[in-house]
Amino acid sequence: MKSQFEVSERRACDVVSIHRSSYRHPGRDEIDDTYAEVVRLSHQYPYWGYRKTYDLIDREQYPIGCERVRLIRRREGLQVVQKPKKKRVLGLTTQWVHRATHPNHVWSYDFVHDQTIDGRSLRCLTVVDEFTRESLAIVCSRSLTSPDVVRVLTRLIEHHGAPHCIRSDNVLRSESNVCGRQSSPCVAQGAT
Repeated sequence: MKSQFEVSERRACDVVSIHRSSYRHPGRDEIDDTYAEVVRLSHQYPYWGYRKTYDLIDREQYPIGCERVRLIRRREGLQVVQKPKKKRVLGLTTQWVHRATHPNHVWSYDFVHDQTIDGRSLRCLTVVDEFTRESLAIVCSRSLTSPDVVRVLTRLIEHHGAPHCIRSDNVLRSESNVCGRQSSPCVAQGAT
């Protein structure tokens, strides 16, 4: 433009709206040894990000900054490859858990915690038939121990008959062992 219209450098830069320092800057060759090394390492280690690639290049004494490594990888489309997530099959579990199909098939019990007005704790044991959603027992006390749970379940088994499975969310190991021996062939823990 300068030579074609015979205008000064200042006027030509003003017309195209660039700084004179940008016009004078020689620029650098985009594809140099460092650029090629970034691309090579990115292909060699596709699961490494730009920081790890920068560390490798920095060890080899290439004059490059971390941000330029990031920009080169971005320009070349060498972003970190996401490992495919393992798909979980819905409905399968590692535990032997029954879905209730008839009354008295699956019982579940859980503890509910609350406080009275004076700040003392109150613990309730609730036992529910999962098919009918009938509450079989609600026992409240300041403290419920493993023998208390066994006593309540034994009384319910005498009254309703033994269920096929008893399910609990968070019981102590001793409670589940005692309940499993005395009440039912199946005691499933951790299910909801």
